[in-house]
Amino acid sequence: MAVAFYALRTAPEGYCPVVVKMLRPSFVRQYGQAATLTVQKEAVALGRLNERVPSTPFVVRLIDTGYLGITDRFGPIQLPWVAVEYVHGGPEGTTLTQRVARCVQDTAFAFDMQRASNALECLCSGLAAVHEVGVVHRDLKPGNVLCCGTGDEEIFKVADFGVARPQGLAGTFFRDFIGTLGYVAPEAFGSRGSECGPWTDVFGLAGVVYFLLTGQKYLQVSSPSDMLMMMGSAERRSVLESPMLCPELRRREVACRAIDKALAASTALDPNERPASVEAFAAHVQPWLQPEAGSYRPSPPSRTGLALGRVRWGDGPPWTWILRHRPSDTLVVRRAAWDADGRCLAVTNEGLAFWTGTGWRQVPQSSIPANDLRLVHRVGPSRWLVGFDKASLASFSAEGMLDTVDLSGTVRHLDAFDGELGDLAVIVDRTESGAPLLRAMSAWRWVRAIALEGVTGIASVARIGDAQWLITGRGENDAGLVGIYSPLDFHVQMLPTPPVRAFVACAGRETIETGVACGADGAILWRHGSETEVETVQGGHDVSAVAVDPAGQGWAAGAGRIWHRETTEGWSAWTCVWENEEWQVPFVSLFADVGLVIAVTADGAILEGRQADGDSDTEFMSESRR
Repeated sequence: MAVAFYALRTAPEGYCPVVVKMLRPSFVRQYGQAATLTVQKEAVALGRLNERVPSTPFVVRLIDTGYLGITDRFGPIQLPWVAVEYVHGGPEGTTLTQRVARCVQDTAFAFDMQRASNALECLCSGLAAVHEVGVVHRDLKPGNVLCCGTGDEEIFKVADFGVARPQGLAGTFFRDFIGTLGYVAPEAFGSRGSECGPWTDVFGLAGVVYFLLTGQKYLQVSSPSDMLMMMGSAERRSVLESPMLCPELRRREVACRAIDKALAASTALDPNERPASVEAFAAHVQPWLQPEAGSYRPSPPSRTGLALGRVRWGDGPPWTWILRHRPSDTLVVRRAAWDADGRCLAVTNEGLAFWTGTGWRQVPQSSIPANDLRLVHRVGPSRWLVGFDKASLASFSAEGMLDTVDLSGTVRHLDAFDGELGDLAVIVDRTESGAPLLRAMSAWRWVRAIALEGVTGIASVARIGDAQWLITGRGENDAGLVGIYSPLDFHVQMLPTPPVRAFVACAGRETIETGVACGADGAILWRHGSETEVETVQGGHDVSAVAVDPAGQGWAAGAGRIWHRETTEGWSAWTCVWENEEWQVPFVSLFADVGLVIAVTADGAILEGRQADGDSDTEFMSESRR
């Protein structure tokens, strides 16, 4: 009934890649006004979710909607369309169908328990937000789940609301069947549409969970009559029947039987016998996907290093660069923390601000002065920790500011933070004399602090291993420093660095034990495992932000320049991949995924580099910029 286009939205603030879904003329002519309801419902459902700051990242974001007037051989007609965010899936795939297939290809199994748990959490959060605004999706399936990010940063988004409807509303024009066989609930059939509610999406979610655990379809039916016959039976497939069930879960037969029971109940013919909400469904499944008691930190997922060694700068289509947001005359961005879908929460001169993908929006705050904000740190999909001058941390999400942790009994100044509260976290404090003081908290218990005498300040910290952090800063002799802090060993190892005035930023990927630090005069320190390399970007320009993407590739940025670290047969060099001499304001933060780089300047400008999906995309984006 519709066709989708990859497009570039142009607006006064900048450019934005989008997906435009437009109804076909034949469909509009056949069903008239009823056909336009499919687009209107999708726009209304998604538009309501945009009202929050930040909006949920677990549902595709509405960008715009409207009509296109055309004239064909049958005369003039208005075609409704809706534009939503373009989700960059990367090499592992954009849909859940593609990602499960890729996982099976690489590991011989579907999702492991940790990855499945994360997917379930994302989907339940997205569907709960949809239900909260009174909408039922009705067609949840693997192909309607879009994915971005990798490893612990992976995000799953509910997409395609073309057959969604307000709860309690009967059908519009599909009289017999709507949705996808094997995932659509019986009450979505024909005239029973008014019986649809959150329990209808619970039915589809059960099928999606079975698929991501097993790589197979839960209800194998070929017609609505087959579906109804199967619904009359209490028999259901077990996750243990699939040879692609991950070994870790297969070993836990009690957990498998409990998941089987939850899936069967969630696909009952009678909606009253199913969990009434997605939260209730998650409560029956999520506990059985958690690590076994006694394990400290789960081992890195096998998928984390899938791209290592496979993705190189010269491979595939060329890269294109677009201006996502023009510089601001008033906004000053001090720090930013990125979600895997390219959105970020930032500390600014005006308080907390959120980059939505199309613009900056101030986060409503009733009693938090902008000057009291110190830092922001991402802890999970759409979840951050916000640090305040009074040595306190508060969790922040779409639900607002929650669960403040007061550290003032131990910490004097909250200069930097990295890690996970409740697991292992590092805090940069100061002694009474003003010297940096490295503190660490393990399982909510403080470990012995280390004072860094002869150091004037620590600028940043980044985790580069299970219990190792890279630190950057400046010494009393106006010389930059880089070190490795091992809090459980009560040890700081200073690394040899070039004689520059400061190292200002660092970044890391703990799962691949890789980190990078940057500073003045183009100085770069690259750390992989136990190996350290001291490097310099071309031209010796100051470098203000760095990142390591999931493939282990390095990225760096300074005023008017972005560099990429190329490695060939053991030889490495930093190559300038974007340059504009008119950009004199430095970049303050970088986000890097495989095939996607986003950078923000101190004045709020957003630049995006993307490896196009094909030659046509590259030509289109280049032509649009001209």
